[in-house]
Amino acid sequence: MKSEQDEQSIALMQAYEQAEYLPQGALEGTRNAGKQGLNIQPMWRLIRRNLLLIGGINFLVAGVVAYLVLSRPLTYEGEFQLLVEPVNSAGKLTDPAAIARPEALPDEAGLDYSTLIRVLKSPKVLTKIVDQISTKYPLSYNNLIKDMQVERIGQEEFDKNKIDSSRL
Repeated sequence: MKSEQDEQSIALMQAYEQAEYLPQGALEGTRNAGKQGLNIQPMWRLIRRNLLLIGGINFLVAGVVAYLVLSRPLTYEGEFQLLVEPVNSAGKLTDPAAIARPEALPDEAGLDYSTLIRVLKSPKVLTKIVDQISTKYPLSYNNLIKDMQVERIGQEEFDKNKIDSSRL
């Protein structure tokens, strides 16, 4: 009887020694053999534990962004160029009014740019524009004219017949 007990204890000791050399997660694979796929329970527990922190940070960031967007002043910026005469004489000759009535051609010296600029900046012209724009933007004539630049552009002689209005 003692020999059977000795044999069993020797067999158990040998099994224990062999079990020490197994990797730590080797037996877990046999227990969870029926479950396949990704286990998201630990991640879900982490999110639930930190839900207040995650929500607080999201709320704080959304509040800062909303404040920055709503506190910005409303501005409109635009730019356009207005060509007030044909670039070359070929453009003048293709004008139907010029073909029908040669006396209707403006002479080169007849264009008064300073008067034309004053007309473009006049309250009579700009008030209509301000009325249309003010439905979308809080704007008055004085605010518009304060930052508006109307000037002739170009360094070459053929470029000086354009008027540029920028920074409206």
